[in-house]
Amino acid sequence: MIRRAWIIMALASAGCSAPDQANDDRNASRKPIAVPQAMAAGESASTSVAATAPLAMVSRFTTNRLEQCRLVEKNEEEGGYYRHHCPGVGGFSYELVESDLRQSLVIIAPGGRRDDISLTSATGSGGFSTIGQTFDWRSLAGAPPRSLTVRFNVNEDPEAIVPARSYLVVVRLAAPACPVGVVPPGPGQNDTARAIADRDPLPACIAGQ
Repeated sequence: MIRRAWIIMALASAGCSAPDQANDDRNASRKPIAVPQAMAAGESASTSVAATAPLAMVSRFTTNRLEQCRLVEKNEEEGGYYRHHCPGVGGFSYELVESDLRQSLVIIAPGGRRDDISLTSATGSGGFSTIGQTFDWRSLAGAPPRSLTVRFNVNEDPEAIVPARSYLVVVRLAAPACPVGVVPPGPGQNDTARAIADRDPLPACIAGQ
């Protein structure tokens, strides 16, 4: 129980970082995951709208906190299973799903379409995981969001006392919603992720999604 509590605390601490958090240089030497050119979530979480010229793209931020969500399903046996329904922007919402100390998303479009977003498959990291608390919904000015960027914190070596590795994952919201870019920690992580989110058209789904 003490080891499980430590893992939860370590991942929760990593999950508090917003998409614009600077990353530990110790991670920069690891081999990066190939991404379809570059996004970022460079604004502070306290900024409600931020523009990027010349595409007139804007960010709207929401906070991923369970007290703002509705518990719709739970099973506390065998590591625990929880499903919360949470508000988004522009008619979008999402479900935060946790099973065996691993988190994933379900994107719910304004018309009710549901798409499972496997962050574990996208990053290739199957360790204990949490999703960061700041969501960056990116769109053209005055239009519904076209992408969502989240921070995905993974304990890739549960046998070692090391910080979680923090990825940025860019999710396309047009049907079928899916991850289109994964940016590993390292210099320029936020700028790379923002460039992916601002591409027109957005990249294709990552293989396997």
